[in-house]
Amino acid sequence: MSGFKVFSSGKDLDALFQPRIASDPSAQLVPFVTPAGQNLSERYLPYTSGTKAVTTGFKFFDTSGNIQDLSDYYSKLLSLEWFALGGGAESTVNAIYALNASNIYVGGNFASVYSSGTIPVAETSRIAKWNGSGWSALGGGVSGTTGTSVRAIYALDASNIYVGGEFTSVYSSGTIPVTGTAFIAKWNGSSWSALGRGVGGVTSPAVNAIYALDASNVYVGGSFNTVYDASGNSVARTANIAIWNANNSSWSPVGRGTNDIVFAIHALDASNIYVGGRFSTVFAVGGAGIGAVRIAKWNANSSSWSTLGGGAQNFVRAIGALDASNVYVGGQFNSVYSSGTIPVDNTDFIARWNANTSTWSALGGGANSIVFAIRALDASNIYVGGVFTSVYDASGNSDEARSIAKWDGSVWSALSTGANNPVQSIYALDASNIYVGGQFTRTDASYNHIAKWGYS
Repeated sequence: MSGFKVFSSGKDLDALFQPRIASDPSAQLVPFVTPAGQNLSERYLPYTSGTKAVTTGFKFFDTSGNIQDLSDYYSKLLSLEWFALGGGAESTVNAIYALNASNIYVGGNFASVYSSGTIPVAETSRIAKWNGSGWSALGGGVSGTTGTSVRAIYALDASNIYVGGEFTSVYSSGTIPVTGTAFIAKWNGSSWSALGRGVGGVTSPAVNAIYALDASNVYVGGSFNTVYDASGNSVARTANIAIWNANNSSWSPVGRGTNDIVFAIHALDASNIYVGGRFSTVFAVGGAGIGAVRIAKWNANSSSWSTLGGGAQNFVRAIGALDASNVYVGGQFNSVYSSGTIPVDNTDFIARWNANTSTWSALGGGANSIVFAIRALDASNIYVGGVFTSVYDASGNSDEARSIAKWDGSVWSALSTGANNPVQSIYALDASNIYVGGQFTRTDASYNHIAKWGYS
């Protein structure tokens, strides 16, 4: 690889073009060397952001046989750094879901967001969309009583965006709420609609987690005793977790639910749906209780629950999985158990489950405080956010990583100086487009509750 990066994509130029001597397109491939003899592996060309670089005099044939000038690709030596999303949000960001760089959905406790300056974008109460350059509202946003917030977002596409939290109403426009949208609703790009009549049955209902395999299998978890159909009838056996089927507009149970709150759901496929939270028991279809301490797996094909070893010592708040051998789990726990009551070493606040060996393992030496968010791109790019200020290697040596860090499969690394307050949510499109939300007001600069880690 030349090491020469393309500004518009952050990719190595070798991945995009097959350079040949301009006078002879059939000639052997040559290195990226300018007519002056400068190898572009060693020297990067000048650029100005958004403006064509000065003519390089270096021409080459692209893969279609067209002559190109390298100056058309606005090049520079890239380095990862933090960037603002406009003026950010007025308060905490709890949830982020990105379909692409132009469709980034953000929810939280905030009353408004700012495209620039201090003038709020209208009707962005608790939820908004970032398009890469500015914010816009989703109808009239959401509302409720004290503590109103959006806690979970999952988007199948721009017409199927599921939103849950602690709210009692959503508004497509004006001041008339959409009927039946207590604690969960769907945005279709222009208006809100209900999922039956929402969830309830407890003193303070909330939806904390949403994961959709497809429109027929939208898993919803939180704090509730029941969900309601479109007529307002309670659907049996739906304590703290249930499935919404958008094709027939109906709810169905997941076994018989759990005995306490669900905070996190991550599904690999219908046979591998991981559920974490405060619970200690999950209930089978027939009603039998299964001891599953803070985390369990649901198999929709066999309609059965299974445990992940001996579970976790305390609440599970986040799950991110690459495959059944690499299920990353974070939360408030100080240890996890492969079996029995002997804890696995170095599993403070984060650990990895391997379903093939039915064992837990450590990520280095773990972290020094709570993990709220995990986003796993691949085995070398696992991003973790939370309350922690340090992470540890396997020998117990600490490295500063304020509220966010990356695990590459063997070592931890910080994302520059991190954040000055907890990170609640992470969504990574790729390793150069990582969106981070939380309570922070500063990363490397003053970014209010949301920022992007990547290339400019």
